[in-house]
Amino acid sequence: MSLIPTSVSWAHPTGPASGAHRTLRGGAWDDNGRNIRVSNRVISPPTNPQEIKSILPQAMVDVDARKLDLRIASTLTYMAGALLKAFETTEVQERLARLEADMQNKADKHDDS
Repeated sequence: MSLIPTSVSWAHPTGPASGAHRTLRGGAWDDNGRNIRVSNRVISPPTNPQEIKSILPQAMVDVDARKLDLRIASTLTYMAGALLKAFETTEVQERLARLEADMQNKADKHDDS
């Protein structure tokens, strides 16, 4: 007799067929004992605007399929907007810093001549 039920849906979760994120299970040979357990789960946050934008359509599909509560989808939409604004602000700040550095370099070269 097996101690692990195989007929229960949580016993062998398959996860979504598509989406921006995947759940990573277990670990690698150089991880500590806690991280190598199969029960360990890790999710990585979105790292660019495209990943954030890909979450929203899937959330709406999940709401329609009654897999996701509308209030949670609304919160995801709000947070996605805030994250997109943060990415946009960071990009603008990085561009300004590059422009300032370029202008300073040009000014320094002009002073040297």
